[in-house]
Amino acid sequence: MTFSELTPQERLALAALSRAMVRLDRNYSDEESERLHRIAEELGDPEGFWDTLEQAEQTVTGPDHLRAIALAVTRAEARTTILEALEGLAAAEAASKAEQSMLTELRGLWAA
Repeated sequence: MTFSELTPQERLALAALSRAMVRLDRNYSDEESERLHRIAEELGDPEGFWDTLEQAEQTVTGPDHLRAIALAVTRAEARTTILEALEGLAAAEAASKAEQSMLTELRGLWAA
């Protein structure tokens, strides 16, 4: 799916979850930066992706809000797109336990 094929809620989920993933290890590496840029390009709307990432930074208030945003994503193809982006982001460096845990939790939320 492209970024424009995602609903505004799905775009926010992708951005907020991407931001959370990057912040898990409290170190925004060059590899993570490069991967975020690649995700933005691959989704076909880099400007929209970065704008939504900024929106997520300003509006997502904490873990409970992030969970609610993730739960609002109901389309299977959107979930797949988001998971693939997050898996790629986690693979930018050796995936930490926290990143793996986040991915496992998200898969669990969406499997229920």
